Amino acid sequence: MFQRIQHDNVVAAIEVFMTQETLYVVLEHLPISLEQMVKSPAYPNELQLAAIVGQVSSCRYTRDMH
Repeated sequence: MFQRIQHDNVVAAIEVFMTQETLYVVLEHLPISLEQMVKSPAYPNELQLAAIVGQVSSCRYTRDMH
């Protein structure tokens, strides 16, 4: 299922495999680290929020068209 999800704003799953006790998911490389994410502000500023709303709106429009 993870490998079927394809969207610019979703990290792609390259491979998924399991052992008896553990599920492993290999994800695509991202140019930002977890440390950078943790250090970023908890809430977006007005410009960032406008960009997010624009992206979500365009995703919804694209979904509704198909």
